[in-house]
Amino acid sequence: MFKMRKMFIALIAALTVASAAAMFGCGGTESDPDVSGGDNSQTQTGTGDGQDQTGTGDKTEKLDYDMSGVTWNYTSPFTYDGEEKSVTVSGLPQGVTVKAYSHNSATNAGTYTATVSFNYNSENYNEPTVAPCNWVISKADITGLSLAGDTVEYDGQKHSLAVTGTLPEGTTATYTYNNVQTDGVT
Repeated sequence: MFKMRKMFIALIAALTVASAAAMFGCGGTESDPDVSGGDNSQTQTGTGDGQDQTGTGDKTEKLDYDMSGVTWNYTSPFTYDGEEKSVTVSGLPQGVTVKAYSHNSATNAGTYTATVSFNYNSENYNEPTVAPCNWVISKADITGLSLAGDTVEYDGQKHSLAVTGTLPEGTTATYTYNNVQTDGVT
């Protein structure tokens, strides 16, 4: 009786797989069923633990977007110039748009890590992702300034040197003499 029941269960399972393949147009046969339906749905039917229980269920697998062509537009460090700098992504696949960036724009010199999130078809696709972008705004070199020396004869008056050229906005020059900040030397 036990062997007969196992054979009956095996026969029901084989017929169920073959019927599902034919019903969903998957092209399967009893000996080699192909149940990978185009919509990724699977229906499974079988008998239980001797109590003749039967159940069905659907499982839908989501697809992945091809994000292999997505790149950040950052190739080398920016140099500080007082203007805002930003990094963005390009090459998004159809159906994916930028939802929001985080830490992708800055003005001051420093190291930043930009991230991006996307709008996408969440019903049919897994969330698309792109690796964060580590990017840099380098400090600017100050150029075009000079400090010319001067020779003066002692006269008891305060004398000083001055930087010539244009200091960048927000920059001040301080003068030291023998490691002491001063506005002149007598």
